[in-house]
Amino acid sequence: HATAFILSQSLVAGRMSGLTELDLSYNMLGVERTEGDALLYPVAISIGQVVRSSARTLKLLKLSHNSLRCSDLETMLRLLAPAALTTLDLGGNALCDQGADALVGLLGEYPHLRHLSLRDTKLTDACMPALVCHFETLESIDIAFNSFSPSAATLIAERLKTNSVLTSLDVSFNSLGHSGIEALEEALPILSAVSGGGWEAGRRVVTLKSEGNSQFIRFGSRQTAAASRSHAPEF
Repeated sequence: HATAFILSQSLVAGRMSGLTELDLSYNMLGVERTEGDALLYPVAISIGQVVRSSARTLKLLKLSHNSLRCSDLETMLRLLAPAALTTLDLGGNALCDQGADALVGLLGEYPHLRHLSLRDTKLTDACMPALVCHFETLESIDIAFNSFSPSAATLIAERLKTNSVLTSLDVSFNSLGHSGIEALEEALPILSAVSGGGWEAGRRVVTLKSEGNSQFIRFGSRQTAAASRSHAPEF
């Protein structure tokens, strides 16, 4: 089969410069490969040409659930470097820690990035010290369904203390345990976090989603956090 290759050629033939959004999710770009990735590489180049032609306009790029391996993602990310990007979704690919390290080296090329999804990308604590350095300017972070421990939660909590724009953090179904969730509880009230997302009564509102580690928590201000915690419905 050559569906991925046909897709990439169609994008190029369409001369789609000036794109603001490109969603290639669920196209299995990493499955239809020949030995030595001979097929994937031209696919990545073709898609890269499309994105580069929209480098000043592309704001949203979704590559989730494409069965991309670490080497695939590294190749594609080095080719796809739109400076205007605000949203990057790599969820559902086997990024692994090696791929996360490659991503960290490229995140500096996305100065306007505000929304990052690394959901279910087989990450562990090993990548967090470098990855968390880029959390300070993100508005939403999704690292659910990975293998992070309480140690990673502690690193995240420390970094979030200096994040003044965060509105959403999803750490569901990791292995953060009680101590990890507690560390996040201590960090988020510093940001006047309450449930719901957005802004409320002049205060920034942060939503934490943490099922699979502990209960979903609703936060108030630091002074009233203990009194305001309650279960909230999943969204």
